[in-house]
Amino acid sequence: MPSTTPVFSEDSIRPKDVMAGHSAGFERDVEWLSERQDRFVDVPCPACGHRNFTFLYEKNRTKHNACNNCGTQFVTPRASRDLLEEFYRNSQNAKYWAEVIYPVAMEGRRKNLYHPRAQHLHEIAVSWGQKGGVLLEVGAGMGTFLEEMLKFAHFDKLWGLEPGLDSATRDLGEGLTLIDSSFEHFTASEPCDFIVAYEVIEHLYDPDQFVAWAHKNLKVGGGVLVSTPNIAGLETSVLGKKSTTVDHQHINLFTPQSLGLLFRRHGFELVSSETPGSLDLVLLGRALAEGRIEKEDVPEFLVNLLDKGSEEEMASFQKLLRSLNWSSHQRLVARKR
Repeated sequence: MPSTTPVFSEDSIRPKDVMAGHSAGFERDVEWLSERQDRFVDVPCPACGHRNFTFLYEKNRTKHNACNNCGTQFVTPRASRDLLEEFYRNSQNAKYWAEVIYPVAMEGRRKNLYHPRAQHLHEIAVSWGQKGGVLLEVGAGMGTFLEEMLKFAHFDKLWGLEPGLDSATRDLGEGLTLIDSSFEHFTASEPCDFIVAYEVIEHLYDPDQFVAWAHKNLKVGGGVLVSTPNIAGLETSVLGKKSTTVDHQHINLFTPQSLGLLFRRHGFELVSSETPGSLDLVLLGRALAEGRIEKEDVPEFLVNLLDKGSEEEMASFQKLLRSLNWSSHQRLVARKR
């Protein structure tokens, strides 16, 4: 199957000059949630459903645990479904991203994230012999990915779900429609050919419900694509609690194996599972520079690579991580049987 792996700088998608300003909203969000812990509920592992887990640590006033059955890292107790919806409606961090970071970073994000995603999905659809039909994106934001998909003129209809839009439905023309809804409150009027969710499943109250919903709303032979952090990747494994991937919003952190398990449990055929991340070494280097970790916390060969390695050597090492499925970002494609 085709694989499109963009390589880019972190600054092109998260500009340093505006990222610093998000910390105040981030801390307010943490405080908002912590004041409502009486509305937290216990949940089983989001991948396998087991309740056999080990407490790892607390961060941002949420308790992270490791499933002893499948290795998924998850938060329990966690905000109830209603509380989580309320949290995202009121999130100061989300507001800062929408009003400050995204406008500044949109050109870089369109080039380095949204267009490669569209190209990748187009290549998958072509390789499957699929043409026309319906593409549904969960967590569509402002619809930028769907706008990039329009350029390929592949799908007849492109629908995007995004709770909190200014209006219930926003018709952007050429078959592109944004709908003010979460997946829980939406049923497709016709079976979908593809459902995609980029950086969404780690935020959901119930990923199990999402995968069941996707299966129900796809036609037989239809595909689903999700991308999410890989808690078993190099950067996340080395940094652990000190990784910025681990926070109060990322309440489901899967490994490639446990994410595949979740989809197979709901009758999906796993087509591909890969880790196309480009930023493991960048994020490790930033953690060292910021003093979040010491050199003694990092394997010596990585310290040497970060200190003395050329750009070509570091790019080759990141490529090796991708080839071994050891990058800290993962992407799964599955098909409804």
